[in-house]
Amino acid sequence: MKHFTNFFLLALCAALFINLMSCDKECPEPVDPNACNPNGSCNNGYECVNGACACPEPGYVLGGYCAQFGTDANPAWKGLSSACYCYDTLGFGIIGQGVDRTLSMAFVEGGQLGSASTGIKYYPMPSGDSFYVFQMPIKCVKPGAPIKIVPEAFGKLKANGDMVLRLVFRDAISLQPVDECITTLEKVK
Repeated sequence: MKHFTNFFLLALCAALFINLMSCDKECPEPVDPNACNPNGSCNNGYECVNGACACPEPGYVLGGYCAQFGTDANPAWKGLSSACYCYDTLGFGIIGQGVDRTLSMAFVEGGQLGSASTGIKYYPMPSGDSFYVFQMPIKCVKPGAPIKIVPEAFGKLKANGDMVLRLVFRDAISLQPVDECITTLEKVK
């Protein structure tokens, strides 16, 4: 009986192998996940380049999206900790010269890409340039509490070009601090 079972399994494997090898025109072609849609478009901000979806410069992959932030002439950063409210992922560029500059940002919140910009105060310092934003241009709800919050941001450049970002989350009405987080954003250009 044991020989019959072994013979049966061998015959079954041979039949499966022959069936797989005979798959010419009936078998579907594997789908390339980076291929453009049939109409030549791509999703999530990507562009079709030579038949493949790509994130064109000065875009950056941000939470599965191709996001545009900053400019070619200005530095940009991306990242964020899951411990921070409001954003799953954050990317921004600082545009301009002098103390009064603009923060151009892209963010992923709840799986959706958003963008905004706001004025900031930028301070060149020997220990690492710093910036301050009184209210980042987005409001969100603190998890577990029906409180709308707005983040206040303090940024400090590190010697390697990355940025330490401290977000203080304030009640949107009273502006009292509710919570805060500190994270490091990676310099991307």
